[in-house]
Amino acid sequence: MRLGPQRALCALQRGRSVLLQHQSTATRTISSSARRQLEPTVGAGPKDDPQIGSYPRLEGRSNQERSATGFWDQQYRRNFGETLHEQDEALNMFSPDLPHANISPMSALTQASLAFAILGGVMVVLAYTRPEMPATRRTFPRDGLVDELGGWQPNKASLPNYISKHIDTIYQAKTESLDEH
Repeated sequence: MRLGPQRALCALQRGRSVLLQHQSTATRTISSSARRQLEPTVGAGPKDDPQIGSYPRLEGRSNQERSATGFWDQQYRRNFGETLHEQDEALNMFSPDLPHANISPMSALTQASLAFAILGGVMVVLAYTRPEMPATRRTFPRDGLVDELGGWQPNKASLPNYISKHIDTIYQAKTESLDEH
């Protein structure tokens, strides 16, 4: 039987051998061995889940464990028409990395330390190469407008006694020097 490309793909999913007609007059046969790539592996679960009904119970394997090549969608590592796992969002390529990935704890610690060292080095370089300010800082006359902004007297209540006495002597000295001018 001769089918179009879309119907042939559906037939392959069902496990039939099909004939595809190409642009030329040549015809080739695609066997049902492609079905193995499209058919998911069904795992034996402890019991049937009543909430998913007749949806197939698939083996809970992360897509990170699959080979990196040979898939229709290389980013998610799956084929066209492949049945998704019930918890695909937790098993796809963007889920957290597997704990038993091909990296040792010492290698992970080395890589993290290297990343933090590079980040710290960049921060140190930026701190030492900071350009000067393009303008001077703002200054105010008469000791930064101390008297105009309330002076030292309002601040005395919140300070310890020995500091407030010291501030009183400074304040008196400043007011005396201002009176002289």
